[in-house]
Amino acid sequence: MRGVEEEHGLGNQIGLSSQKEEYAKLREQDPKYKAFKRTFGKYHGMSSLCNLIGFLCTTANLIYTALNLSTI
Repeated sequence: MRGVEEEHGLGNQIGLSSQKEEYAKLREQDPKYKAFKRTFGKYHGMSSLCNLIGFLCTTANLIYTALNLSTI
């Protein structure tokens, strides 16, 4: 994805706020960039979901341990 952005003169700034129009045009014109962005979004979403599940499991384990602390 970074390589495609560099081909079009993008990717050297932080965030999207400075070049929103250029990124929108790139998404419309370049199918390779669109596919990379879709794949990145899927993996990013799965990673976020796994992190959330891990956090919830850890919290549940902590609560269970705290409630049963007297039996340890």
